[in-house]
Amino acid sequence: MPRIVAVKLPDDVYRELEKRAREEGFVLVSDYVKEIIMRELGKGGVSLRGVEERLSRLEEGVLPTKLYERIVEIVRSAFAELLQSGSEPTSIDEAKIMSRIERRVQDLVNPFTAKVDALASRIANLVEKLEDVEERLSRLEEEVKELRKAAKEHAERGYPRRHRMSAIERLKKEGVVFESELGWLRNKTAFFDRLRREGAKVIEAGGERIAVDPEFWQAFVEKLSSIKTSSVDEIKTMLNDKEFRLFMRLREDGLIYFDSTTGAWRLLKEF
Repeated sequence: MPRIVAVKLPDDVYRELEKRAREEGFVLVSDYVKEIIMRELGKGGVSLRGVEERLSRLEEGVLPTKLYERIVEIVRSAFAELLQSGSEPTSIDEAKIMSRIERRVQDLVNPFTAKVDALASRIANLVEKLEDVEERLSRLEEEVKELRKAAKEHAERGYPRRHRMSAIERLKKEGVVFESELGWLRNKTAFFDRLRREGAKVIEAGGERIAVDPEFWQAFVEKLSSIKTSSVDEIKTMLNDKEFRLFMRLREDGLIYFDSTTGAWRLLKEF
């Protein structure tokens, strides 16, 4: 964001700046001061506006003060040389004088002309680059419009949202859910109450609530009744991890027991 710097200067300093600005071809003192600051900071660039104004003034015959003063010096020097040669004013060869003046002025102006030509070349190159940037920017704007249009159409068509698995669906998938696994859940009571309402078996055993899918429970009970040993080590090889964990919770709370008479495991009560 451009910032404004205001500086109060004595009249003589301002007049000196004004004089130098004119000599450098600046219309405004502020532009001249800005140029000096940018130059000192190493950020000075080519001012297209300034170059255009200077070239216009040269075409109109308005010369910078220093250039004008130098040309006057050349003219005076030429006349002085002729007078020193002893020629009478009436016998002075005007063409010779003009030729000498033109040569010296040309020698003086040539470096300046070279700078103008170099600036003109740089300006032409810059204009070409700006036109290229403008063309590329135009293409980018068209691409952005197309992308926005495509995004809008995409949003309007819409796509089905990813299905969020419900509690009962999760239970059906996993078979059994232990309360100790739900550390992330804030309201566990509401969770188990909802499962119970939706048909799950909710058992309190081993100091926690356990939700069991009805199909999983039925298969577990059938497998349990087929086990004919009371050895925990042997039973562990007959059940998967979830089944064995459920078995241990029920066994710890006495909700299942091994009937030595029949040689089978039984439920203490129906759930």
